Parts: sequence; structure tokens; C-alpha cells
Amino acid sequence: MNLENKKDKMLKHLYLRGRQMSLLLIGVGVFTLACTYFKPSFYWNSRKARRTRNLFGDSGASIVYYILGGGITIFGLLELLNIVTIN
Repeated sequence: MNLENKKDKMLKHLYLRGRQMSLLLIGVGVFTLACTYFKPSFYWNSRKARRTRNLFGDSGASIVYYILGGGITIFGLLELLNIVTIN
């Protein structure tokens, strides 16, 4: 196998890894948005969520989590479309 073929295989592997990371980010973002909307007990009453709710109130915590989930989702979509890259 010559050097060009090895390089092509490495780039293909890195692309798949990047695509998988994008899909993971999108999944985490959508999960955050869904849990913020539906407020399941395991999520909304977790220690970190309670701390955020005590600091900002329920509405403020929802806004924080919507911004966080939306940002993660948008970043994952931008990475999937190769507009931004994760190094």
C-alpha cells in the first residue's frame, strides 16, 4: 500500500469520526431541549438542575437550558455541514 492510499484511508476515518461527533452533539442538544421542555424528574430534579433552578428560578433555568441545548444542536449541525470544524 503506497503513501497516498494510507493518507486517503486516514482522511476517510477522520471524516467518519467527525460526522459521528456531529451526530453526537446534535443528539445531546436535542436531548437537552426535550428534557427542558418535558421536565422529567431524573433531569429536572438532578443536583445540577436544582442548583441552576435555585440560582435562576424555574423560568430562568429553562431559558439557560434552552440556550445551551439550542447552541449545542446548532453547533453540531454546523459541524455536520462542514461550516465549522472540531479539531
